[in-house]
Amino acid sequence: MIFILPGRRCWFSGNTIYAILLIPLLIAGLQVLNLGIMMDTGNTSSSNIAQPAGETPVINILMSEEDGSSSLQKEEDKKKGSPKKTVNNSRGSTGKVISPAELDLLARVIHAEARGEDLEGQVAVGAVVLNRLEHSQFPNTIREVIYQRGAFTAVDDKQIYLKPNDKAYQAAREALKGTDPTGGALYYYNPRTAQDNWIKTRPVVKCIGNHNFSI
Repeated sequence: MIFILPGRRCWFSGNTIYAILLIPLLIAGLQVLNLGIMMDTGNTSSSNIAQPAGETPVINILMSEEDGSSSLQKEEDKKKGSPKKTVNNSRGSTGKVISPAELDLLARVIHAEARGEDLEGQVAVGAVVLNRLEHSQFPNTIREVIYQRGAFTAVDDKQIYLKPNDKAYQAAREALKGTDPTGGALYYYNPRTAQDNWIKTRPVVKCIGNHNFSI
């Protein structure tokens, strides 16, 4: 084949021409290959692995060696926050959160009403308060149950304001845990000192210390 250049004639064989035409293609192929190798190396060495849109990154679903839970689950738990704890009484979980003020008030009524009783007798008084809390005929907060008109002598004679001792707080906590020596009583009274005839008509279910417990 003859190439005519200005003032010259050049002869090239067919193979030479093909070789010349292939050189740009070979150079372009090498550049693409090098680029692919560099991208692949960068991806495998990086901890930020590319993921399709909408999918969870692989790094977030690795299992913890300590508890077997995923890091994704832990993040979800943090967002939701820890569930509030409920307090159990004689009828099971009330679903109500008992505040320190309510614990203090329960200890006060126990101390005022039954400070001369042993621990069981004091827990029994606390259990009556909580049994009323769960009964439809009584208010639905500890404060309202205790301050219900005529419900407790200690409120009427102001002994509710006496400072409770450690035993009264222990009894209150036991009652809140669900301990109920009365078996579900809603009332109690001292048969030697009670002047209310109506209370004496209630069926007695248990006698603990100086008190009769009734429903």
